[in-house]
Amino acid sequence: MKKTPNTSKPSTIHLDNRVRSAVWVSKDVIAVTHHDVDQSLITFYNQKGEALKTLASHWQSILIDNHKEVEIFLVDNERKLHQTTIKLMLSDMQLPTYIGQINHPVNRDTKINNGKLYQIPNNTEVLNISNINQPKKIIETHPFSDSYGFDVVDNTIVYSSLKYTSTELHRTK
Repeated sequence: MKKTPNTSKPSTIHLDNRVRSAVWVSKDVIAVTHHDVDQSLITFYNQKGEALKTLASHWQSILIDNHKEVEIFLVDNERKLHQTTIKLMLSDMQLPTYIGQINHPVNRDTKINNGKLYQIPNNTEVLNISNINQPKKIIETHPFSDSYGFDVVDNTIVYSSLKYTSTELHRTK
């Protein structure tokens, strides 16, 4: 993890487990989703790399909407979407507010921006968009063939796709 530009040197967080994602939840706190044995865990770290808290193992993913104020969303193992705050998460967390069930498991192609949920379900080539307060009701779709990831800011989508594939084979004597 890199420190902000006004600090002297970067710090590093060393984890023995595979990291699935890392997202800023505030200017001082980062959430890292990592695998530990057969479960996914979400751990919060400060900029010094110190672990602040690890959430219970039933939380599968964390999603951040940075549109205006930071809004934090948690997805549990049953694909139920919840909304919370950094203050609640770092305290003896009260249960976050339940919003609704989402259609597909959370993967790298799941984003939240400006009150909308954006998802490309596994093994599909379609981006589904729904309102965050009705996550199962798809309001818009976009075909994304061979998507290699996307992001959303102010309801504007940027994505990458594969245009050409080529391979060169070389051999020595």
